[in-house]
Amino acid sequence: MNNMEKLLHRGGLDRRIGDLSIILAMASIVIAAPEIFAEVSQETAAEIKVDSQEATSSVSSQLNEIRIDTVIIIRNNVFTREQAKKLWLYRYVNKIHITTRENVVKREILLGPGDIFDTSLAYETERNLRNKPFIFDSQVYLDTLENGAVALRVETIDKWSLSGGVEFRRQGGRSQVELGFTERNLLGYGHMVSLNYFLNEVDPNFLVAGFGVSRIFSSPYKVQMKINDNPLNREIVLRADRAFVRQSDKLGLRTQLRVFRRREAPKLIEADTVALVFEEGVDFQFVFEPRFGSYYTKFLPRLTYQYKNSNRDDAIIFDPFTRDSAGIISGPMGKSFTLPVDSSRHETI
Repeated sequence: MNNMEKLLHRGGLDRRIGDLSIILAMASIVIAAPEIFAEVSQETAAEIKVDSQEATSSVSSQLNEIRIDTVIIIRNNVFTREQAKKLWLYRYVNKIHITTRENVVKREILLGPGDIFDTSLAYETERNLRNKPFIFDSQVYLDTLENGAVALRVETIDKWSLSGGVEFRRQGGRSQVELGFTERNLLGYGHMVSLNYFLNEVDPNFLVAGFGVSRIFSSPYKVQMKINDNPLNREIVLRADRAFVRQSDKLGLRTQLRVFRRREAPKLIEADTVALVFEEGVDFQFVFEPRFGSYYTKFLPRLTYQYKNSNRDDAIIFDPFTRDSAGIISGPMGKSFTLPVDSSRHETI
């Protein structure tokens, strides 16, 4: 394989060959007779398009007959060396950022040593890598080593994966401050972890934490967990998915289990009486997604099963004035009063 073939394939073989063929054909017409270019008929344009498609098909078929000897993975940091030389901030970011691990990139590669090169699988590999929240760009292309062996080079560029900070909100006369962070590529292993703490002016403070693992042991399965300690909407969520990794995959699955306790918005019954409704229980969801069709056209039916078991508990609060509050509502004539945090039964304050 010569350098021209490598250049044509790098970053998108079919697209670039077609563009290159059309550009060369048009350039030859302009140079030979500029005045004729404006009078090119639709038949001539169609011939040019057919020639370019034939050239693309010819080179693609040649590449698809090549057997891969080895796979070389090239992992790049957030900024290139040339970019890092221009600004100290780029160098600092590269220094504190952990580059994606090689095995994380390797498990997304759909071609390996001994396989016949397939342009469709090469494009799929590029798309799979780009879809990761911690990968900025990827390229898959063939190269010839000094010893004559054919290497499949997979090159990636990382994306900055840490976000967070401080956020202030004020709504309905209440203020809230959120402190937290989310890391989408924990230690370079592709895992997600998030931690957010909410400081409230009136309601109790609470914590929300999450953790996710993608491609467990290089399998198509991933799991996620979320814990919400909000006293008005406590929940623990566990989710497991079987994702579509390649176009030929026929089955996708999704399951979710949630244990919750939440309080509905308080209702003012009379001038001094408030009704609270609490709900606690568990719900389960299972989604079955078989996939049919050709390589480029897919039919994806979805079957969903849902189960929910919960108990509702009503509470009537008379003369609801207390310092231990979980919220504020407005009474007659704009009067404001507070509600207790854990009123799960009838009681008089």
